[in-house]
Amino acid sequence: MKSYYDIKDLLSKNCLYNILFGKRSNGKSYQAKLLALKDFLENGNQFIYLRRTVNEIKKELVETYFDDIDIQELTNGEYTGVAVKANKFYLSTINDKGKLVLGKQIGLIWCLVHWQNYKSMALPKVRTIIFEEFMTSSFYLCDEPKKLENIYSTVDRNNNIVRMFLIGNSISRINPYIDGWDIRKDFNNLRIGQIKVIDVITANGSSKSIAIEYCKNQGGSGNFIASNMIDSGDFEVELQPLLPGSYKDYKVNYRFVFQYKSFKFICEYLSKDKDTLFFVYPKYNSIKKDTIVIGDQIEPSIYYQRNIYDLKTRNKRLNQLLYTFSETNLFFSDHRTGTEFKQLVDFSIRK
Repeated sequence: MKSYYDIKDLLSKNCLYNILFGKRSNGKSYQAKLLALKDFLENGNQFIYLRRTVNEIKKELVETYFDDIDIQELTNGEYTGVAVKANKFYLSTINDKGKLVLGKQIGLIWCLVHWQNYKSMALPKVRTIIFEEFMTSSFYLCDEPKKLENIYSTVDRNNNIVRMFLIGNSISRINPYIDGWDIRKDFNNLRIGQIKVIDVITANGSSKSIAIEYCKNQGGSGNFIASNMIDSGDFEVELQPLLPGSYKDYKVNYRFVFQYKSFKFICEYLSKDKDTLFFVYPKYNSIKKDTIVIGDQIEPSIYYQRNIYDLKTRNKRLNQLLYTFSETNLFFSDHRTGTEFKQLVDFSIRK
């Protein structure tokens, strides 16, 4: 494989936390896993391949992770590939009978949602954590930066010897790491090919230096900055169901608000003839008094709720109405609104 990205400049910053972001297929993941493999072969050090959810670490998804690396050449013919068994990576080969034979264990496969399950583990051989898709166009876990920092603390044990690579292909305005580590201003001003080292206080209260690189694409220009990527939506926006028809043809039966972090959305229960649906669009002004607000803000008021499926209002008809909220009957004013809404919402939307 011809790699269009070289990790050497990032490594020269000597940071334990490293963020690599940019377009897909420019070599970010290739360089990180090649580095981890060489570290094992030369020093016996293992790594952790980290994803967000259980579904992302299914065997059929992770067993091809090293397919773009020539294992046979790298190991001087001793092994021909990397195999997966019981959430672990092993060097492997095929014997004369065509049977897969596992060799040495080189790494582990973890998911962030199970961070508590790893807390008691001792991992003296691990020196690298690779968190793939740490920037996502789907959803983030509640308090995700803190969960990630707990994972890191479990592995490193305050020895300051474990390097973590956070690899992202997409960027959105909704990213708990950028805001949680208070790096948005520096992050937005990064140009293609540029690396910045930023000292931050993490969610766990520890001080860390984070090296952030806006990785070059093949033939990439240095004039494009990260904020252009965020504002354009070229990378993170997914197609969402839009209102089927003209808004003026619908009757507004009820209106309430979703509020998460600094983002607010109006949700209307609309009807047209016998059809009904929920319609979501951005809200930019203040919330009126006596408006039902569903979100992450805790207020001593009956109007502020956390979960649309578990309302604590005295209005039974309203409770029953909002209980019918489902993804199959949810429409948005535009694709970005839908993408960001689904990234922010902290309850599971029924299908």
